[in-house]
Amino acid sequence: MVAFIIDNRIIVEDESTANKLYQKGFGERENSRLELSLMEGLFLLERGTLEITEEGNKITPEELMRRAKEEDFSIKYKVYKDLRERGFVVKTGLKFGAHFRVYGRGEYLKEHSRYLVHVVSENENISFTELARAVRLAQGVKKNMIFAVVDDEGDVTYYLLERITP
Repeated sequence: MVAFIIDNRIIVEDESTANKLYQKGFGERENSRLELSLMEGLFLLERGTLEITEEGNKITPEELMRRAKEEDFSIKYKVYKDLRERGFVVKTGLKFGAHFRVYGRGEYLKEHSRYLVHVVSENENISFTELARAVRLAQGVKKNMIFAVVDDEGDVTYYLLERITP
């Protein structure tokens, strides 16, 4: 499978390839083409599923990582990759105030996402107010709030937080 990159947009033009990737929860449709995020492209490139070119030259995973301007891209990518390897479909959660929205196995294109995931470094401080706000927002849109904590060794630990009402 081949794609090309323009700025930070990865484009898959082959309609058959675009359809296969979209069915697996990758990218956003743009007519017959598919546009992948840098995170999605990096994941597929590392797995050997996708080749990404720019002006005829192959892009390496290291080059793609360097292009990422997003704050804390590398720790967010660790969580994205971990969730994908566990069989979940991971999409942006920006409009919900989280880094990702996550679909359970077999749920993508059939149901709404089940989880919101916010990524934090183990060295980051989060107030109880921030935690409560995130949990209330998640429950308001009928999702579970998960904090993914990435330690200095790159290991990910997930914490599901819920609000309990008497």
